[in-house]
Amino acid sequence: MYGAILGDIIGSPYEFDRGSKTKDFPLFVSGSEYTDDTVMTIAVAEALMKSSGGTDGEIRDALAECMQVWGAAYPDAGYGGRFRQWLREAHPEPYGSFGNGSAMRVAAAGWLYDTLEETRRIARLTAEVTHNHPEGIKGAESVAAAIWLARNGKSKEEIRDYIVSEFGYDLSRTCDEIRPKYRHVESCQETVPEAVTAFLEGTDFEDVIRTAVSLGGDCDTLTCIAGSMAEAYYGVPEELKKECRKRIPEDIRTVLDRFEEKTGRTRDPGGAGEAVFHGTGAAYFLAADLSRPQGLHACQKGRTRMNIPANRENEDASRRSGHAGIAEQLFYKGYNCAQSVFCAFADVTGYDIDTSARMASSFGGGLGRLRETCGAVSAAALVLGIVKGYDDPADYEAKKRHYALVREFADRFKQKNGSISCRELLTMAGLRPESGGEPEQRSEAFYRKRPCPRLIYDAAFILDEMLQSGGVSGNGK
Repeated sequence: MYGAILGDIIGSPYEFDRGSKTKDFPLFVSGSEYTDDTVMTIAVAEALMKSSGGTDGEIRDALAECMQVWGAAYPDAGYGGRFRQWLREAHPEPYGSFGNGSAMRVAAAGWLYDTLEETRRIARLTAEVTHNHPEGIKGAESVAAAIWLARNGKSKEEIRDYIVSEFGYDLSRTCDEIRPKYRHVESCQETVPEAVTAFLEGTDFEDVIRTAVSLGGDCDTLTCIAGSMAEAYYGVPEELKKECRKRIPEDIRTVLDRFEEKTGRTRDPGGAGEAVFHGTGAAYFLAADLSRPQGLHACQKGRTRMNIPANRENEDASRRSGHAGIAEQLFYKGYNCAQSVFCAFADVTGYDIDTSARMASSFGGGLGRLRETCGAVSAAALVLGIVKGYDDPADYEAKKRHYALVREFADRFKQKNGSISCRELLTMAGLRPESGGEPEQRSEAFYRKRPCPRLIYDAAFILDEMLQSGGVSGNGK
């Protein structure tokens, strides 16, 4: 979401046609501040992460709740009059808006889902809680679809064709043709096509931002939308990400970091602006090699192996983020708790995904559904053994150190979740776990009632922290 937030911050001083309609301007000035665009983008991201796997109604409820909570926390962020009223309503209902707010806050929907159809469905829900006018819904769907297409390796020509054919927007004008008569307007119909055009014409992330600002009008929102698409296509330079973090408060940074972790993304530490989707841990089947200028790789569903670049100098950087998010995603794809954690660390252990899944398969359900030690905990211990274990039976000191390391992990997991026992963890979640029997079929109801995704995420996150603090690297098998 850095692209959307940066677009908001950089565009905010020039809102209401206060700019000179040029691409030659300082990116950051004293008035470069986040606005309601950033606050609501974060609110939607948090809601979608919280309601993952929920019904449409549950997702809508989460969206309304998070938007109202964040709106109350930042009451002076610059909301429109009708939306400000909606934020205070005890029983908020949609009010038929086609304002560009639905398009500026939707970025997270473009990243969190495996299919374009699901992306569009969720984007529609994010709009409908307030902007249930067909044009408001169209604005949100089109932006989320563009993000999804960009991160899945589609060319700008393909993105343009899809937006035109599916949503009917006129993308025939150039920015030079738009710029002279463009004014401050807050509808989706007169913001989204201009933002898409700025994205299509830009040559890198920064150029997209400058192009969007140069159009004038509702600059913060237009550039927020263009920036969200530019990030999916180009990535964001590290220096801009650092500047972004300086200009947003801690609670917004926290959700941003959680979102980056959940989507399993890491960026080129050299700051050249190319997104480097190494697909940490689960790269072997969560991603596919996609031809793209500047070597961009993006994630897509399907059990296809990623063609890892020959130059792996960024491998350690990629390893430092994403494992917890990838582990959680694997569970939603059907892997058991132990497999989800162990497969997420395939880049650390050196084993391929299929071998990793077989190695960890027995530990699911607290060891073959006996409800003993949580499978996520067992998998973490297995990773620790591969990376930091001992192989000399006479080396008592190594044995003592390793057992202490495993106990440290167990203690940290227990401190966070109350137990390492599968039976106790499920009981604390209000379930009645039974030993033995057939594994339960996966369904939306299964995912909603289970604490397992959170436990898997916590296990992988703690393991990641321990591996980092110990300076551990993969064994390179």
